[in-house]
Amino acid sequence: MEYILSAYPMQTYLHKLIASSNNSQMEKIVLHLNKYGSLLLLFWAILVAISFEDLFPLGPAFLIVSGVLSIYYLLKGRYDQFALAHEKVYLRMFPSLFGNFSSIAVFGVFFRAMNYPGSSVMLNVGAIGLVVCAIALFYPPIQNHFQPYLKKFYLRIVVLVMLIAALPLY
Repeated sequence: MEYILSAYPMQTYLHKLIASSNNSQMEKIVLHLNKYGSLLLLFWAILVAISFEDLFPLGPAFLIVSGVLSIYYLLKGRYDQFALAHEKVYLRMFPSLFGNFSSIAVFGVFFRAMNYPGSSVMLNVGAIGLVVCAIALFYPPIQNHFQPYLKKFYLRIVVLVMLIAALPLY
C-alpha cells in the first residue's frame, strides 16, 4: 500500500495534509486561497461556459482550475472542522459537509464538460448535498455562527446549483 501511495507524491502529501491534526500547513494554504476563493469560483464558471461552447480546447486549464477549487473546498471544510473542535457537532460537521459536496459538484461539472462517465452521479450527489446545506443555513445556530461568511456560502451555492441546473441545456 505504501508503494502505491509513494508513486503519487502529490496525492500522498494531500492525503497526509487532510488526515493530519496538525493544521499549520493547511492553515497556510487555506488562508492564501481564501483571498481568491470567490474569484476562483467565478473564473471556473467562465471556463465552464467556454468549454461547453467549444470555443477553445481548455481541457488542461479546466482540470487545473477545477482541481485547485476542489482541493480548496476540501481543505477549507477540514480546516474549519478543526477550528470548531470545541463547538457542537452540527456546527463542526457543516463546513466539512459543505466543502465535500462543493468539491463533488465541481468535479461533476468538470466530468460532464469533458464527457467522462460518472458525471451524473457526482452531479446528483453534489446538488442534493448543496441543497441540504442551503437548507441548513436557515437553522439559526448555524446561521448565527457563520454570519460573516454567508455571502460566500450563498455565492457558492447559487453558482454551483445554477451550473448544475443548466447542464441539461448543453
